[in-house]
Amino acid sequence: MKTRIIIGLLAAILVGTTLVTFYNYASSPTDENIFTDSPGKFMFAAPLDVPSDSISIQEGDILVEINGSHGKGKTLAEVRQMLAQAFRDSAFALVGVNQSKKMVYRRYSVRTELLRSVPLEPIDSTALVV
Repeated sequence: MKTRIIIGLLAAILVGTTLVTFYNYASSPTDENIFTDSPGKFMFAAPLDVPSDSISIQEGDILVEINGSHGKGKTLAEVRQMLAQAFRDSAFALVGVNQSKKMVYRRYSVRTELLRSVPLEPIDSTALVV
């Protein structure tokens, strides 16, 4: 009889510990929290072609602004148009979320097809990442 009580208590402790561990794991933050409150909704699909000695936007960096204009609230087509207009200048400034300062790029170094939309809402069958 005592053995059954001891085994029952151990089982209850193990189940309780398992539930607490699962709750802590499920509610812990991840390194992907930048997408919870993202400063922009567009990311680069490939690194920019610039000299290797300079800091560059890398694949996966979030685009924050183009020449001082923010991309929040704009569609991918509108941001690509902003990039195309920026290309008319000999150089333009892009700010990525992982950068501490603005980088100036020559117009030949960035192609608009390098930009991808980041889904900020749950994806359903009608919302596709372009």
